[in-house]
This record gives sequence, structure tokens and C-alpha cells, in this order.
Amino acid sequence: MTARFRGSNLALLEAVESLLPSSKAFMKPAAVKPLADLLQLQSETLKAELNVEAAFLQKKLPSHSTLETVTKEMLQFKDAFPNMYSLYAAALTIGVSTATCENSFSTVTKILHPRRRKEQPTNEKPSLPIKMNLTRHLDLDKFVAEFNTS
Repeated sequence: MTARFRGSNLALLEAVESLLPSSKAFMKPAAVKPLADLLQLQSETLKAELNVEAAFLQKKLPSHSTLETVTKEMLQFKDAFPNMYSLYAAALTIGVSTATCENSFSTVTKILHPRRRKEQPTNEKPSLPIKMNLTRHLDLDKFVAEFNTS
């Protein structure tokens, strides 16, 4: 539990929050820095993208937009703003790799509970949905390796 809620992980969660249009720190360079450092993004290029993209997204999207909504919008502009797209794709991946994953394992535990194992054939495994269309262009091996080192 200590490792899960240590300072670096909290900073990473705050960085993810800063990607939401409703955040007070929306796309502020200092706010997204922990996530950018994790992805090893070039800071000068990222700052330029942040300035342009923040204004663009604030005009285009409602302030209550979700990470998924913004990432879908960013997908259209991933060639023009590769660092921003990487930030959003990584932010979605972090969500999948923590809460959704833990929830899925809890569900699997309930499904494969000893009393239910007799009722359900072992070759029937639950399928876990993953939003690959949003993270297809992210180098997941590199991301997971970097995430594990922090």
C-alpha cells in the first residue's frame, strides 16, 4: 500500500488530472511534467505543443470532457502533436493498468470462486475489454517498462 500511494504516484495522478479540460492546472507544463518525464518526452517540444493544444482544446471541447473524449479528439492530430497524443494515450493506459485491472481481477476472483469452479468449465475465461483503438500507436512495452521503474 505504501508504494501505491507514495509521492511519485500521486504526482503522476495529478499529471493525469491536469490533462482534463476541467482541471485548474489544465495543460500547465509543471503539472504534466511527471507524466512527460515517465514517457521521456522532450520538454521544449512538449511546452510548445501544450500552449497551442490547450487553446485549441478549450475552444473545441466542453470543460466536462473525459480523458477518452479528449484522446479521441487528439487521435486526429497525433501527427501534428505527437507528444500530446502520447500523454493522453498514456493517461488512458494508466487508468486501465490500475483501477480497471484491479476491478477485473476482483471480478475474476468472484467468477472463479471455489464454489463456482465446479459450475463453470475452466476453459471459459472472462474476456477483459481494452481500448486498443486509443493506445494502438503507443509503444506499450516501453511505457510499461518505464512505469515499473518509478
